[in-house]
Amino acid sequence: MGDDRRAVRGMVARFRALPLADRRLFLEALPIVWVTRLGLWLVPFRILQDVLSSSSPQFWMLWMGIFLVALALVGRERLTLGVRGLVAKVVR
Repeated sequence: MGDDRRAVRGMVARFRALPLADRRLFLEALPIVWVTRLGLWLVPFRILQDVLSSSSPQFWMLWMGIFLVALALVGRERLTLGVRGLVAKVVR
């Protein structure tokens, strides 16, 4: 616990050491990054929802839940590596 607090204090100290213009730019750009990431995840989620609800309307939330649990267990990095490998095989 103490190491975490020291790390946070160090980050806060480094942030305060930045010039005011850099700090304002960081704080103004951060919500834009969050909205962009949300948008990048929203499109595949809606496509998956449409596909699942058209194939089995009564169970689409079950399949979505299973997908999200698998995503949490496997991890986003491993999932995207598998997709990248599949795309690379198809492109060759």
